Amino acid sequence: MRLKYIFTAALATALCFNLASPLHADEQKAAASPAVSASENGAASTATASGTAGTAEGQAAEDGKKVLAPIKEGLVSPEQQVVSTELKPKTTRFTLLVSDDPNDYKRKQGIWISDSGNGRIIYMKDLNGNDFYSLGSAGRDIGNFLNPEQVWVDIEGKLYIADRDNNRIVRVDDLRGYNWTVKEGFNAPRGVAMHGKRFIVSDTGNNRIL
Repeated sequence: MRLKYIFTAALATALCFNLASPLHADEQKAAASPAVSASENGAASTATASGTAGTAEGQAAEDGKKVLAPIKEGLVSPEQQVVSTELKPKTTRFTLLVSDDPNDYKRKQGIWISDSGNGRIIYMKDLNGNDFYSLGSAGRDIGNFLNPEQVWVDIEGKLYIADRDNNRIVRVDDLRGYNWTVKEGFNAPRGVAMHGKRFIVSDTGNNRIL
């Protein structure tokens, strides 16, 4: 019996201490605040709703900073427009490759991009976009690609392109597309590489390497 009384007293003391702690100060303050009248209630609801909306917009803008905005800025929301502006590199314009010397279009170093959705190959000297040059457009004729998958540059600077949806490999002598040469007979080729004077193709649709 004596132990029972001691345990009960200790439990009551703990409960009193918990209710008096700062964790419950806001709850007690809210309970002690006077009730809002009917006329004030509408205004309070409106203010709360607008405050919630503002918080939601602020959260959306905050979340937007975690992702890159689309390149076509005219199609994005105003919030993403601001984010895109903040993420722009210091170099805002590409430096286009324009030269009267044909040798300037035969590059052995740089960045080649298979811009599949636009049916073209892009070259840049560096990530700042210097010497930007675009080769090709979507289609099936000379100077066209359909979902090009891979670009290979050999030691002479010639380009080999796996033109997937045209079922062919295209070889050109330089970035201008000079001496456009086609090798057909593939089914959705997705890769091409050179080894000496031979080239290797991943003939994906035919499940084979050539």
